[in-house]
Amino acid sequence: MGPRAAGPWQRTPWRLDAARHGGSLLLAAAAVGGRLSLRHDGTGQKLVVPFAFYSVGVGHDAVLNDALCCATGWAESDTCVRVRPGREFGPDAFPCLGYFVNLGMESRQPPAAIDRAFFLFGFPTPFGGIDVTGWFSMALRSTGSMMGGVAFSEGVVRGGR
Repeated sequence: MGPRAAGPWQRTPWRLDAARHGGSLLLAAAAVGGRLSLRHDGTGQKLVVPFAFYSVGVGHDAVLNDALCCATGWAESDTCVRVRPGREFGPDAFPCLGYFVNLGMESRQPPAAIDRAFFLFGFPTPFGGIDVTGWFSMALRSTGSMMGGVAFSEGVVRGGR
């Protein structure tokens, strides 16, 4: 069950501020690095978490491509971090391992493209996750889906009340 699914996953006050990542794709494999920026609704604190992920999947069109994602969420996506019952989420959740799940990226008119994706926190059993669906850019026309492992580094907390 994913982070947006109804049921046992509960909303936290941490919300997606931005997800910025970029990397190279060769056939259906990708190596990507970036930053996940979250903002606490109550305190205004910002949590910036560096990450790297490696993934494999299925793709069509470009054999080699470069991508840059600058997701800030959109009206159709719930950008709150969700956790399993009894779990807390905050700066102490990092560093950790997790998963990246891309349910479909499409770039028919480069550079604009849409990426339907999630980060899941925790390995082997995820304790939380976030929807990072948004716009990104690719050098060449391409479509595909992928899944892989993520290494989240220790987060840095900034600002707040």
